[in-house]
Amino acid sequence: MPYKSIITKRSSVSGVSVFKNTSVIIAVAMCLVTQSLVSSALAQSVHLAAAEQGDAEAQRKLGNDYYEGKVVPQDYAQALKWYRLAADQGDARAYHNLGTIYLEGKVVTQDYAEALKWYHMAADQGLVYSQIRLSEMYSRGYGVEKNDETSAKWMRKAAEQGDAASQYNFGIILSKGRGVAEDDVEAVKWFSLAAEQGDIDAQYALGVAFINGAGVEKSDKAAVAWFRKAAEQGHALAQRQFARMLGQGRGIRKNDGEAFKWMKLAADSGLMDAQFDVAMLYGNGNGVAKDEVSAAYWYRKAAEQGDREAQFNLAVRLMKGTGVLRDDAEAFTWMKLSAEQGLVNAQYHLALLYELGRGTDMDMAQRNQWMEKAANQGWAAAQYDVGVRVYKGDGFPKNEAEGMRWFKLAADQGHEKALTFYAEITAYNEKEQAFAQRQQAMRDEAWSSQQATQAARLPSNSPSSCTQAETASAEQALNRFRNEIQPLTTRYDSIVRAANTAGYLFDPNMSYNMKSIRTEILSKIGTLLSDYGRCLDASSYSYWSQQRQMINEIQ
Repeated sequence: MPYKSIITKRSSVSGVSVFKNTSVIIAVAMCLVTQSLVSSALAQSVHLAAAEQGDAEAQRKLGNDYYEGKVVPQDYAQALKWYRLAADQGDARAYHNLGTIYLEGKVVTQDYAEALKWYHMAADQGLVYSQIRLSEMYSRGYGVEKNDETSAKWMRKAAEQGDAASQYNFGIILSKGRGVAEDDVEAVKWFSLAAEQGDIDAQYALGVAFINGAGVEKSDKAAVAWFRKAAEQGHALAQRQFARMLGQGRGIRKNDGEAFKWMKLAADSGLMDAQFDVAMLYGNGNGVAKDEVSAAYWYRKAAEQGDREAQFNLAVRLMKGTGVLRDDAEAFTWMKLSAEQGLVNAQYHLALLYELGRGTDMDMAQRNQWMEKAANQGWAAAQYDVGVRVYKGDGFPKNEAEGMRWFKLAADQGHEKALTFYAEITAYNEKEQAFAQRQQAMRDEAWSSQQATQAARLPSNSPSSCTQAETASAEQALNRFRNEIQPLTTRYDSIVRAANTAGYLFDPNMSYNMKSIRTEILSKIGTLLSDYGRCLDASSYSYWSQQRQMINEIQ
């Protein structure tokens, strides 16, 4: 069974391909030596005869026959038997194959530690396949504690033997600094060795290095050359990147038709990002005749793979009936999938669908929830919308200060309605505040004059000098005063409690109301003391005189 080269995953971000998961993947394919079989039956009989005579290579090959089941009926127990016999004679490939049987759990109980032991024995003899497998197992922590340094050591050993896949993988390890010092220059060296052997992943990696100037002088022309090499061999990411270079005219003459051709090849291979790009090219008629039906088809392909922007674009097309039959229910489904992945414009439009009851039941609670999500991500229209509702208390707790904060956020992004609304409210509040300040100044001036006059004419408290009728009149006045003052003090106290949680210091209207109540209370106390103070009982006179002084100090 031929050995399959182990390569790492990579992906494309923001139009420029980059690597993002350098952990080496465990592959369970057997790393067995291939043999040329002119006649299967004849080869089997030759292997059997030699194996029975103790030939280690024949024993291993006979084990391969039983493992693969091509020459003889597949029989893992027989494969294990012959591998053990070959291993007993020190055959490195038999060591490796035993390791794979334990790795896979064929015939025997799966045992990573036992597999690791056999791979070590083969790797110590220089078997490149086992060195690669050891690197993978140390990278993943299979049968041993995860160890990036040891993983890098074994991958380097395999790379130094000229294995192209190992050279590429070691380049990835160097570029990410996993178990070794990060070194882009050294990574490019190993990518180059593998690329020269025709490894398409390494060719693509070199293209990425040249386009980013990572470990090598930046060169769009060199990047194009390597992307083309890999693209011509069917590397989907390279095809997409080569198409982008053609479309942008970077390092090569701009050619929209060729760009579309290569992007379509990548899309046909199932590359999600390329499917999205092809949809856009069809939708814009760029490099190909404009075709809304084909655009919708490719958006759906990418959407089905989870591309959130494709999901949004497909939803919009379904709502409008562009390139597809209009279907509000399906549009809602795709819009919600996109919104749940965090696409801000999908969140905003999902809120509108809930508000309109389009493709779903009308639900204002859901509407406000998704609108707020979009606002929190900085979508200006959503910030304005939330601002209006918070300011008015429509679906949100009323909070004018919070509403103004949302208006300002939207206005700072140039949202026209927010700019207008914020400016109007700010100007109105400034006028109100200025008016309140002028009114208060006038009241303060009048109050000072009134207090000076009252202070000059307040009688001294002398109930013993009052007639019985005067004392009775004073008591009646005090009772009336208490009835009048009670609702004022209750109202004042409630405003104070509310102010403690509402931030009234920033609200001139609340502050104005409190001052007005204090002024009215002082006026009533002053009247009581001025008209009836002489004949009030001493304790009442003293209490209300002190209250008057305390309120004056607050005022």
